[in-house]
Amino acid sequence: MPPRSRAADDSIAVLFPLVLLAGLDPLPIFFFYSLVMKLVL
Repeated sequence: MPPRSRAADDSIAVLFPLVLLAGLDPLPIFFFYSLVMKLVL
């Protein structure tokens, strides 16, 4: 597995509860987050 997978999992674990608390649909946010991760890394 790539070394950044753990950091990505930790970030998703932090973002996902925030998404649920905000009452937003997690799928578009996850898609946007994955695009940001690809651009940054």
